[in-house]
Amino acid sequence: MIRNERGFTLVELAVVVLIIGIVAALAQPPFTHMRTRARAAQAVSELGNLRSAVLRFQGLNHEWPPEAAAGIIPVGLQAHLQDGYSFSRSGYTLDYDNWGGVPFVVGVTLVTTDTDLGGMIMQIVGSMWKSGDRYSMVIE
Repeated sequence: MIRNERGFTLVELAVVVLIIGIVAALAQPPFTHMRTRARAAQAVSELGNLRSAVLRFQGLNHEWPPEAAAGIIPVGLQAHLQDGYSFSRSGYTLDYDNWGGVPFVVGVTLVTTDTDLGGMIMQIVGSMWKSGDRYSMVIE
């Protein structure tokens, strides 16, 4: 007896769904790592842009920008940053720090609860320190 029915059986569909699930489970960790690495590279680029802006500000004004709260661009520094630059980003916030002291020290802190992102940024930059959810680097 020859059956001439078209379509898939429930078992065939279940096998296909199982295979797709296994492939997706295998691909997910590398994808997550690549996404975190891309976000870290973006954050490091922004830290470099901020460092350049702070040094330009100091060179023109012969003083460092004033202290500002996390997520807030210090007064006068916006003119040295690209249009649309923000200290509040998805997943992290930047905090310009005017620590003072002798020798005078200024820096920038990246605040994030994403420890994978913070760790990746520390690997890329190298010269940072961590305190809780804060990853800081000295500008000068």
